[in-house]
Amino acid sequence: MLSALSLGACGLQPATTTSGSKPPAITFHSIPDGEIWFRNSQIQLRFDSEMYCRVYLYQNDSLHSINDIPPDPAKARPPHFIVVSGEELRDFQVDYKNVGASEIRTQFGAGRKLNLTGYAKTSQGVIIEKKLAVELYEDFPDAALVSATYRNTDKTTSIVVTRSPSSFFRMDAARGNGGTPSYEFWIAFGDSEDPAAARIDLNYSRTFRSPQDSRVPLVDLWTSRMGMAVGDLSTTNSQFVATVAVTPDQKVELEFPGPASVQLAPSAVLSTPKAVWLVHTGDARVARERYRELKSKLGGGGA
Repeated sequence: MLSALSLGACGLQPATTTSGSKPPAITFHSIPDGEIWFRNSQIQLRFDSEMYCRVYLYQNDSLHSINDIPPDPAKARPPHFIVVSGEELRDFQVDYKNVGASEIRTQFGAGRKLNLTGYAKTSQGVIIEKKLAVELYEDFPDAALVSATYRNTDKTTSIVVTRSPSSFFRMDAARGNGGTPSYEFWIAFGDSEDPAAARIDLNYSRTFRSPQDSRVPLVDLWTSRMGMAVGDLSTTNSQFVATVAVTPDQKVELEFPGPASVQLAPSAVLSTPKAVWLVHTGDARVARERYRELKSKLGGGGA
């Protein structure tokens, strides 16, 4: 997990270039059997060897993050994992031979796409392949578009996937704000200011639904230092649900549930809806505007 990785200066510095050269807008760097960095000028992602991810905002020559990856394996989860017949598969070992980033051009403009592949085994011996696709774009330096697929590699055994989040994060407001309670975020749902943003307290627990709540599928949490929003960009998710709750250790867990109760036959594949992760300063208006821009590139649809 990332918390076990070094947070030394070498890992927390932006990519450097020679004097007089123009720095690349989007960079990729992988250490064999170690950290995998995928950076834009504002959002920067760090994956470990089990596909856990820390999301950073790069601002004023510093990195800031509010997502928590605890050392306790009972509490730590990556943004994408699955539950197979009640058993959580979280730790997918990265296949470093097949890690890479390619140039792309889509309706969002020019960018790069990171492809990660990892493997985990159920207690019954069934090996599951996880493929993670992460897109960064030059015109959207604060956003990452992310999706995952899972493949049952077994040739004879079927499995039942009962949970497959398209995004899961533990948030900690105390990161970078010493003395602040870990749950003390502002939170907003959707792309309008009605209802107004709310302050999270110790007893906070809410399920957001779209379109029932007449809001677009976007949840934003922020502090005085930074904010992080998670949104859904899929056209196939007609009934979107997001849950936000304070945990017993006072962290805030945000989950976008994905497909559930899905039987995966041998060699079958399960795909999660595409999500967008946004980092920002200020309040939810910044993330809302960016989300609208992304949706407009899709013509009001999804990806």
